Amino acid sequence: VLAKAFGMDVIAYDKYVQSSPHAEMKVTPEAAVEHADYISLHLPLTDETRGMINKTLLSHCKKQPVIINTGRALCVDADDMVAALEDGSVAWYATDVYPTDPPAPDYPILKAENVTLTPHVGANSVENLIRIGEESFDIISELIKGGKL
Repeated sequence: VLAKAFGMDVIAYDKYVQSSPHAEMKVTPEAAVEHADYISLHLPLTDETRGMINKTLLSHCKKQPVIINTGRALCVDADDMVAALEDGSVAWYATDVYPTDPPAPDYPILKAENVTLTPHVGANSVENLIRIGEESFDIISELIKGGKL
Protein backbone atom coordinates (compact mmCIF):
# COMPACT_ATOMS: atom_id res chain seq x y z
CA VAL A 1 0.00 0.00 0.00
CA LEU A 2 2.81 2.43 0.89
CA ALA A 3 4.63 1.71 -2.39
CA LYS A 4 1.47 2.56 -4.32
CA ALA A 5 1.37 5.93 -2.54
CA PHE A 6 4.72 6.63 -4.22
CA GLY A 7 3.29 5.71 -7.61
CA MET A 8 4.92 2.29 -7.75
CA ASP A 9 3.37 -0.72 -9.43
CA VAL A 10 3.47 -3.56 -6.92
CA ILE A 11 4.06 -7.03 -8.31
CA ALA A 12 4.28 -10.01 -5.99
CA TYR A 13 4.75 -13.75 -5.88
CA ASP A 14 3.39 -15.99 -3.15
CA LYS A 15 2.76 -19.64 -3.88
CA TYR A 16 -0.20 -19.59 -1.47
CA VAL A 17 -1.86 -16.34 -2.64
CA GLN A 18 -3.40 -16.08 -6.11
CA SER A 19 -4.94 -12.61 -5.86
CA SER A 20 -4.51 -9.47 -3.80
CA PRO A 21 -6.06 -6.00 -3.87
CA HIS A 22 -2.58 -4.63 -3.09
CA ALA A 23 -0.48 -6.24 -5.82
CA GLU A 24 -0.51 -7.84 -9.22
CA MET A 25 0.20 -11.46 -8.36
CA LYS A 26 2.52 -13.51 -10.57
CA VAL A 27 2.53 -17.30 -10.77
CA THR A 28 6.31 -17.73 -10.63
CA PRO A 29 9.21 -15.93 -8.94
CA GLU A 30 10.76 -15.46 -12.39
CA ALA A 31 7.71 -13.55 -13.63
CA ALA A 32 7.67 -11.44 -10.47
CA VAL A 33 11.26 -10.21 -10.86
CA GLU A 34 11.27 -9.81 -14.63
CA HIS A 35 10.63 -6.04 -14.78
CA ALA A 36 11.36 -5.12 -11.17
CA ASP A 37 13.13 -1.91 -10.19
CA TYR A 38 13.04 -3.01 -6.54
CA ILE A 39 12.75 -6.49 -5.09
CA SER A 40 11.75 -6.70 -1.44
CA LEU A 41 12.22 -10.09 0.19
CA HIS A 42 10.10 -11.24 3.12
CA LEU A 43 10.72 -14.97 2.91
CA PRO A 44 10.84 -17.57 5.66
CA LEU A 45 13.76 -19.97 5.45
CA THR A 46 12.54 -23.33 4.19
CA ASP A 47 14.06 -26.02 2.01
CA GLU A 48 12.24 -24.39 -0.90
CA THR A 49 13.41 -20.82 -0.23
CA ARG A 50 17.03 -21.59 0.74
CA GLY A 51 19.18 -20.01 -1.97
CA MET A 52 16.07 -19.00 -3.93
CA ILE A 53 17.64 -15.67 -4.90
CA ASN A 54 20.45 -16.97 -7.05
CA LYS A 55 22.06 -16.42 -10.45
CA THR A 56 19.30 -18.38 -12.20
CA LEU A 57 16.50 -16.22 -10.77
CA LEU A 58 18.51 -13.01 -11.16
CA SER A 59 19.08 -13.81 -14.84
CA HIS A 60 15.34 -13.17 -15.36
CA CYS A 61 15.66 -9.52 -14.28
CA LYS A 62 15.42 -7.23 -17.32
CA LYS A 63 16.52 -4.24 -15.24
CA GLN A 64 19.22 -3.77 -12.61
CA PRO A 65 17.09 -3.97 -9.46
CA VAL A 66 17.74 -2.85 -5.94
CA ILE A 67 17.18 -5.87 -3.70
CA ILE A 68 16.11 -5.46 -0.08
CA ASN A 69 16.19 -8.52 2.17
CA THR A 70 14.44 -8.32 5.53
CA GLY A 71 13.48 -12.00 5.56
CA ARG A 72 16.22 -14.57 5.99
CA ALA A 73 19.83 -14.28 4.84
CA LEU A 74 20.10 -17.83 3.54
CA CYS A 75 17.28 -17.23 1.05
CA VAL A 76 19.93 -15.34 -0.92
CA ASP A 77 22.93 -17.15 -2.37
CA ALA A 78 25.63 -14.75 -1.13
CA ASP A 79 28.21 -15.67 -3.77
CA ASP A 80 25.67 -15.21 -6.57
CA MET A 81 24.58 -11.87 -5.11
CA VAL A 82 28.16 -10.60 -4.94
CA ALA A 83 28.72 -11.70 -8.56
CA ALA A 84 25.54 -9.88 -9.64
CA LEU A 85 26.64 -6.73 -7.82
CA GLU A 86 30.08 -6.93 -9.42
CA ASP A 87 28.77 -7.41 -12.96
CA GLY A 88 26.10 -4.73 -12.53
CA SER A 89 23.07 -6.97 -13.01
CA VAL A 90 21.96 -5.95 -9.49
CA ALA A 91 22.33 -2.24 -8.72
CA TRP A 92 22.26 -2.44 -4.92
CA TYR A 93 21.66 -4.94 -2.12
CA ALA A 94 20.39 -3.94 1.31
CA THR A 95 19.88 -6.30 4.21
CA ASP A 96 19.44 -6.48 7.94
CA VAL A 97 19.65 -10.28 8.11
CA TYR A 98 22.76 -12.46 8.21
CA PRO A 99 23.47 -16.21 8.32
CA THR A 100 24.92 -15.79 11.82
CA ASP A 101 24.75 -12.97 14.35
CA PRO A 102 27.19 -11.36 14.13
CA PRO A 103 28.04 -12.32 10.56
CA ALA A 104 31.24 -14.29 10.06
CA PRO A 105 34.15 -12.15 8.82
CA ASP A 106 34.31 -14.20 5.61
CA TYR A 107 30.61 -13.66 4.73
CA PRO A 108 30.94 -12.51 1.08
CA ILE A 109 28.30 -9.77 1.32
CA LEU A 110 30.42 -7.91 3.90
CA LYS A 111 33.11 -7.18 1.33
CA ALA A 112 30.84 -6.34 -1.60
CA GLU A 113 30.37 -2.90 -3.11
CA ASN A 114 26.90 -1.35 -3.48
CA VAL A 115 25.61 -2.89 -0.27
CA THR A 116 23.81 -1.40 2.71
CA LEU A 117 24.10 -3.45 5.90
CA THR A 118 22.12 -2.61 9.02
CA PRO A 119 21.40 -4.44 12.28
CA HIS A 120 18.19 -6.45 12.44
CA VAL A 121 16.13 -3.84 14.30
CA GLY A 122 12.86 -3.78 12.39
CA ALA A 123 10.87 -3.86 15.64
CA ASN A 124 12.58 -0.74 17.02
CA SER A 125 9.80 1.76 16.53
CA VAL A 126 8.79 4.29 19.16
CA GLU A 127 5.44 2.54 19.55
CA ASN A 128 7.02 -0.88 20.01
CA LEU A 129 9.56 0.37 22.54
CA ILE A 130 6.73 1.96 24.56
CA ARG A 131 4.78 -1.32 24.42
CA ILE A 132 7.83 -3.28 25.59
CA GLY A 133 8.28 -0.84 28.50
CA GLU A 134 4.62 -1.12 29.48
CA GLU A 135 4.71 -4.92 29.37
CA SER A 136 7.92 -4.98 31.42
CA PHE A 137 6.33 -2.69 34.00
CA ASP A 138 3.23 -4.91 34.21
CA ILE A 139 5.34 -8.05 34.70
CA ILE A 140 7.54 -6.47 37.40
CA SER A 141 4.47 -5.05 39.18
CA GLU A 142 2.83 -8.47 39.20
CA LEU A 143 5.99 -10.09 40.61
CA ILE A 144 6.26 -7.45 43.37
CA LYS A 145 2.67 -8.22 44.37
CA GLY A 146 3.63 -11.89 44.72
CA GLY A 147 2.09 -12.96 41.46
CA LYS A 148 3.39 -15.49 39.00
CA LEU A 149 4.57 -15.09 35.45
